[in-house]
Amino acid sequence: MKEYFLFHHFKHHLQSLRAWVTAHADNVSDETIRTIKSLGSSQLDMYCGNLTVDEIIQQGAAFLQQQGIDNVAQFAEWVGNSYKLFTLTDGSSFTMRYIENIKPAHIHPSRHALGTVRIKANALKTAVLYVIAYGNNPLDIAALNALRVQYLGLSPVAGKHGIEEIEKAMRLLINDLQWKTDR
Repeated sequence: MKEYFLFHHFKHHLQSLRAWVTAHADNVSDETIRTIKSLGSSQLDMYCGNLTVDEIIQQGAAFLQQQGIDNVAQFAEWVGNSYKLFTLTDGSSFTMRYIENIKPAHIHPSRHALGTVRIKANALKTAVLYVIAYGNNPLDIAALNALRVQYLGLSPVAGKHGIEEIEKAMRLLINDLQWKTDR
């Protein structure tokens, strides 16, 4: 059932996001901006563990097999309009939902789960764009605000208070935030 899984690894898998940022360093193009904007505008849960995207999907498929689910109709009936949780071998928890007309098994990290960080999408978009544009240089709020306004259509942040979530996202991207070990 691996082919039935939809996992937005750009939004929910830190290793994938870091690799993408590295590959797009110094490339503030229209395509790069479109991709960054795909992170949305709400909050998201980012898996920060060591499992690869393929390993996560394989473990989701194995979980379904353990439940006796081997086709889309069974999966849709089993999940219904709700969701199911499954635990990965590293102890982190993922959520599984049914989505009709797309790859039916949509998975993402569970809220506030071991090995995940909950982050505001606009802060993450800002941090991604800043790191692409300026690398691991010290934060320049004027430059950051120029990027937010010009490329992301966001308001400038005012002072240190408005910057905390962006700094958290930047620490994620530059590998300074440690694995969450307790809830």
